[in-house]
Amino acid sequence: MTGIDLSGTVVGHEQAQAGLMDGSAPALPKARKDLVLQEVGSEAFLYDKEGELVHILNVTALEIWRACDGRRDIAALEARIRERFGELDGHDVRADIGLLLAEFRKRGLLE
Repeated sequence: MTGIDLSGTVVGHEQAQAGLMDGSAPALPKARKDLVLQEVGSEAFLYDKEGELVHILNVTALEIWRACDGRRDIAALEARIRERFGELDGHDVRADIGLLLAEFRKRGLLE
């Protein structure tokens, strides 16, 4: 089973589970408001002026990024993804989201 990180790279299920188990996925993630978001088709670029970095978000990561308002937990994010993309049989959506949120945090994209 695989998950996706914010650049669309495929990662292993064990890594996805680790994002939930080690506490690196924030409970109520909140996206930094000072980042510049530029959408291009179904993907987006997040520009961090402070760090002079550009992050590429695929369609799934973009949907989660938009929902990181500091009020939604992982279960609410999972419900949003399932509503938007369907049941996604064969994917551990919650673990994938945990990994993505841990990656957002690692890259400094959350408050």
